[in-house]
Amino acid sequence: MAGHLVSLSWRSVAQSFTPRGQVRGSAWFGVYAIAFGLLVVAITTQLASGSADAGGQLIRGALVTAIGIGCFAVGAITHAADPLDERAVVFAGKSPTAAALGTLFSSFLTPAPLALLGLAALVVLLAMPGSAPWEMVVAALLIALTWVLLARLGVRSGRGLSGRRWGREVGRLAGYLVLLVAAPLTYAVLFLPWREAVEVGGDAATKAMEWFPPASMLLLGNGGGSVLPILGTVGLILALLILELGLGRYSARRAMRDVTPGGSTRLGLFKNSAGNATRAVGTRIGLAWLRDGRYGVLLSTVILLPVLMVIPIALGGLSLTWLTVLPLPIFAFLLGWAMHNDTAYDSTALWLHVTSGMRGIVDRFGRALPTLTLGIIVVLLGGLVTMWFADSGIAGVATAGVALGLLGAAVGGSAIMSAWRPYPVARPGDSPFSQPIRSWGDALVMHPLAGVIEIALCSHVIWLAIVAIRDAHWGFAWATLSIGVATGLLLCLIGMQIGGRVFGKRSWKLLEFAQSY
Repeated sequence: MAGHLVSLSWRSVAQSFTPRGQVRGSAWFGVYAIAFGLLVVAITTQLASGSADAGGQLIRGALVTAIGIGCFAVGAITHAADPLDERAVVFAGKSPTAAALGTLFSSFLTPAPLALLGLAALVVLLAMPGSAPWEMVVAALLIALTWVLLARLGVRSGRGLSGRRWGREVGRLAGYLVLLVAAPLTYAVLFLPWREAVEVGGDAATKAMEWFPPASMLLLGNGGGSVLPILGTVGLILALLILELGLGRYSARRAMRDVTPGGSTRLGLFKNSAGNATRAVGTRIGLAWLRDGRYGVLLSTVILLPVLMVIPIALGGLSLTWLTVLPLPIFAFLLGWAMHNDTAYDSTALWLHVTSGMRGIVDRFGRALPTLTLGIIVVLLGGLVTMWFADSGIAGVATAGVALGLLGAAVGGSAIMSAWRPYPVARPGDSPFSQPIRSWGDALVMHPLAGVIEIALCSHVIWLAIVAIRDAHWGFAWATLSIGVATGLLLCLIGMQIGGRVFGKRSWKLLEFAQSY
């Protein structure tokens, strides 16, 4: 069976690149991913060449980890191009265990693992030039084997998400996360002294790297540390192998069951929202952020704009300390301020809220839930990143305080403005970059003015943060955080109350507005 599956896999790959191949896009995406991996290896090697030995080793270890994550992601995206599916093999008379074993071990002889082996060999040659040949061979084999198993688990995850019709939402979420990481990473590489930070913490991080396989295999040539990297990586491989075989056997057994159509309705995420209008609205808006291209363009803009705004300021000569603390508050404000067009984007479902007699405060708070959840998580993580890059806990605490204050103020202001002065946006299904012919009216001026007012209401928090960072004063830093949280919470609640009243009084006008463009 193994020989037949290997032959089938190679023929399937060859047919995938034909003009009539049904999975041609997935096959070419896999090729582009391998090429991109080679490019990343080359760039990372160039960046690591200027660092100290420990710092360069740390960068290469991060590269091995990043490629492993990329293998999982590529496997999930290109799962349709993988013919090795135990659910099909089990119907050929094989047991679930035999089907899972056959597809798994046959996958090691397909084109993708061979390409990953070559990529692992390239990384090892560049990262371990002075090591013994056997150490380089063992490191390349174990790293490649880990990547292959992660790719197989990615394929399995892609099949599961596709079967439950969650693939599009998870893909959008992953894209947003990539943008969220790419923007500050680009900013850090271009403007922040990351080389100094890597060299300072390189020794400690390299010691910790011994406990993080498969990156620990790059330390195989360092004296005295030959056993621990091998044992750790072999343990990880065995865990991944057992997980893959267990999931494969379960999938094969499940495919043999006779499942009749019908039965209970799957509510998905809405199962946790039944009986609570606020959670239901928040869940629906959160799914819209993942499914609707208009929200995708909006969130991408919010993520990239802070970096684009900081670049000209950096070129103007502002010190790195102040440049480090700028992106997070800008992002928090823009994320909250972007809610001002949420009512217009949700025009096709607005009639449900109006005709059902939903309270305005419920509508306002439900729409704000995804923004507040995402914003608070990013601000807390961003405060830690700011603390690390600025090498100052004071800067991280003060920046988080300002960002939370601006987030709450912007969300509260948007809760009012989206009900008081909505404006026409692209309708569902249209291009996110299109704009209706209808005029915005005074909303063109009122929304930017509201943003200025929201920033002004947080001016005392901004002043406290400036004093705290300038004087390196912990008291002012904690005052900034506490007053920023209190200010953001107060302004958010006030905005929700006022916005709810405005929504209740103007609900039918909003419905008329939503249907008129």
